[in-house]
Amino acid sequence: MSQQGRFLYLVVIDGRVAGYSMGTTNAQSAQLMKAIGADDAINLDGGGSTEPVRADQIGVPFIVDTPSGGAERLDASAIGVHALKLPDVSGLLPF
Repeated sequence: MSQQGRFLYLVVIDGRVAGYSMGTTNAQSAQLMKAIGADDAINLDGGGSTEPVRADQIGVPFIVDTPSGGAERLDASAIGVHALKLPDVSGLLPF
Protein backbone atom coordinates (compact mmCIF):
# COMPACT_ATOMS: atom_id res chain seq x y z
CA MET A 1 0.00 0.00 0.00
CA SER A 2 1.08 3.54 -0.59
CA GLN A 3 1.59 5.71 2.47
CA GLN A 4 -1.79 7.44 2.19
CA GLY A 5 -3.55 4.19 1.26
CA ARG A 6 -4.50 5.46 -2.19
CA PHE A 7 -2.66 2.80 -4.19
CA LEU A 8 -2.55 -0.97 -3.82
CA TYR A 9 0.46 -2.49 -5.54
CA LEU A 10 0.25 -6.12 -6.65
CA VAL A 11 3.70 -7.25 -7.74
CA VAL A 12 4.60 -10.69 -9.05
CA ILE A 13 8.26 -11.60 -9.39
CA ASP A 14 8.97 -14.71 -11.39
CA GLY A 15 11.09 -17.31 -9.64
CA ARG A 16 14.37 -18.71 -10.88
CA VAL A 17 14.05 -20.07 -14.41
CA ALA A 18 17.30 -20.53 -16.33
CA GLY A 19 17.50 -18.12 -19.25
CA TYR A 20 14.29 -16.34 -18.23
CA SER A 21 14.27 -15.00 -14.66
CA MET A 22 16.69 -14.68 -11.75
CA GLY A 23 14.07 -14.17 -9.01
CA THR A 24 14.87 -11.93 -6.03
CA THR A 25 15.92 -12.20 -2.42
CA ASN A 26 13.59 -10.83 0.27
CA ALA A 27 15.85 -7.78 0.61
CA GLN A 28 15.69 -7.14 -3.16
CA SER A 29 11.91 -7.50 -3.12
CA ALA A 30 11.71 -4.96 -0.26
CA GLN A 31 13.91 -2.52 -2.18
CA LEU A 32 11.66 -2.90 -5.23
CA MET A 33 8.52 -2.20 -3.21
CA LYS A 34 10.08 0.94 -1.72
CA ALA A 35 11.22 2.07 -5.18
CA ILE A 36 7.69 1.90 -6.61
CA GLY A 37 6.22 3.80 -3.66
CA ALA A 38 4.94 1.16 -1.27
CA ASP A 39 4.92 2.07 2.41
CA ASP A 40 3.66 -1.30 3.65
CA ALA A 41 4.17 -4.63 1.90
CA ILE A 42 3.91 -8.34 2.56
CA ASN A 43 5.77 -11.15 0.85
CA LEU A 44 3.74 -14.26 0.11
CA ASP A 45 5.09 -17.53 -1.27
CA GLY A 46 7.11 -17.36 -4.44
CA GLY A 47 8.55 -19.57 -7.12
CA GLY A 48 6.15 -22.10 -8.58
CA SER A 49 3.33 -20.85 -6.35
CA THR A 50 3.48 -17.42 -7.96
CA GLU A 51 1.12 -17.33 -10.88
CA PRO A 52 -0.75 -14.25 -12.00
CA VAL A 53 -3.78 -15.13 -14.08
CA ARG A 54 -5.80 -12.69 -16.16
CA ALA A 55 -9.17 -13.08 -17.83
CA ASP A 56 -10.08 -10.52 -20.46
CA GLN A 57 -13.24 -12.51 -21.16
CA ILE A 58 -15.38 -14.27 -18.57
CA GLY A 59 -14.38 -17.92 -18.42
CA VAL A 60 -11.19 -17.49 -20.47
CA PRO A 61 -8.33 -17.10 -17.97
CA PHE A 62 -4.69 -17.32 -18.98
CA ILE A 63 -1.39 -17.45 -17.07
CA VAL A 64 0.59 -14.22 -17.40
CA ASP A 65 4.02 -15.40 -16.21
CA THR A 66 6.25 -18.45 -16.54
CA PRO A 67 5.99 -20.50 -13.33
CA SER A 68 9.44 -21.50 -12.07
CA GLY A 69 8.42 -25.14 -11.75
CA GLY A 70 7.53 -25.19 -15.44
CA ALA A 71 3.81 -25.65 -14.82
CA GLU A 72 0.96 -24.53 -12.63
CA ARG A 73 1.30 -25.62 -8.99
CA LEU A 74 -1.97 -26.45 -7.27
CA ASP A 75 -2.17 -24.36 -4.08
CA ALA A 76 -4.98 -23.83 -1.64
CA SER A 77 -4.55 -20.06 -1.38
CA ALA A 78 -5.07 -17.17 -3.75
CA ILE A 79 -5.66 -13.44 -3.91
CA GLY A 80 -8.36 -12.39 -6.31
CA VAL A 81 -8.98 -8.93 -7.67
CA HIS A 82 -12.03 -8.01 -9.68
CA ALA A 83 -11.73 -4.70 -11.49
CA LEU A 84 -14.57 -3.02 -13.31
CA LYS A 85 -13.85 -1.65 -16.76
CA LEU A 86 -13.08 2.07 -16.63
CA PRO A 87 -15.53 4.31 -18.46
CA ASP A 88 -14.51 5.81 -21.80
CA VAL A 89 -13.80 9.47 -21.08
CA SER A 90 -11.95 10.22 -24.32
CA GLY A 91 -14.82 12.45 -25.55
CA LEU A 92 -14.56 14.54 -22.38
CA LEU A 93 -10.88 15.39 -22.77
CA PRO A 94 -9.92 18.74 -24.29
CA PHE A 95 -7.16 17.21 -26.44
